[in-house]
Amino acid sequence: LALQVAREVDDPDAYVVTFLCDTGERYLSKLYNDEWMRENQLLEPDHVTLGDLLAHKGDHAPDTLVSAAPGFEDPEVRAARAEQDRVRAGRIHTLGVRAFLEDWLAQPLFATLPHDDAMIDARAATMDATRLAHQMTTLGQGAMEPLGDRLGELRMPTTVVVGRADTRYVEIGRAMAARIPHATVIELDGGHALPLEQPAALSAVMSGVHAATA
Repeated sequence: LALQVAREVDDPDAYVVTFLCDTGERYLSKLYNDEWMRENQLLEPDHVTLGDLLAHKGDHAPDTLVSAAPGFEDPEVRAARAEQDRVRAGRIHTLGVRAFLEDWLAQPLFATLPHDDAMIDARAATMDATRLAHQMTTLGQGAMEPLGDRLGELRMPTTVVVGRADTRYVEIGRAMAARIPHATVIELDGGHALPLEQPAALSAVMSGVHAATA
């Protein structure tokens, strides 16, 4: 086809550009690696993490941290959590996404999150076992560098939002706010999954934070 086009072009200065595409199989490990895609600016981040804020602390307007944690300071606790997450990742493949999700939502952590078969089916339909297992082992607190000692570097106004029923993260949120120079804590009715439990209330808080400093 390229030769045919070249013969038909009546312009001595013209260029014919031909793309020879392969199967792309050598790039699969990169295309399915969200971290690599984000590092190379090929995928927009789903959300801004605490690590992102610390890495680009001079570039951010006021920020809101929802049910966030700075990681485990104790290396033994961190290693134990990493092992626990590896076991959970294996269960995703063993049980399948839907059964794993049903088991996951049965934890006390999500006791305040309404969920029925329809909700679980809908969530499971958007998830892939390989990706979910990857997230479990690479994005959890077991794999997270502890950032508690660096919270004082955050100079932008920061709002820490927690669910009132999520008592563990209420404690964590208050401790984080005590280390961040311009931080406040807001407690909403609900538990750990505030974006799913209280989307309107959470949106109002975030809008209010940004409107107050606009």
